[in-house]
Amino acid sequence: MKQSEIKKELHRYIDEADEPILNILHDVLAEYANNKKKNVELVVPMTKEAYESMIKKAGEQIKRGEVHTEEEVSAHLRKKYAGKL
Repeated sequence: MKQSEIKKELHRYIDEADEPILNILHDVLAEYANNKKKNVELVVPMTKEAYESMIKKAGEQIKRGEVHTEEEVSAHLRKKYAGKL
């Protein structure tokens, strides 16, 4: 998909998004922009083994009930990055 098509599709998704999703997108993109200014790499290559280990750990956390609502995650991110963006 071309960059222009991706941007158009993202705009459509944003236009249709509700407030919690907009807050998450805002937080993610603001953090990306902040890190880009600092030349911080956000994506770090991961081995298949490390990926599978993370998935296994996440599954175990879910089974133990260690989960968070979308609202809790948004609130945490806003608090964590308040004044840093």
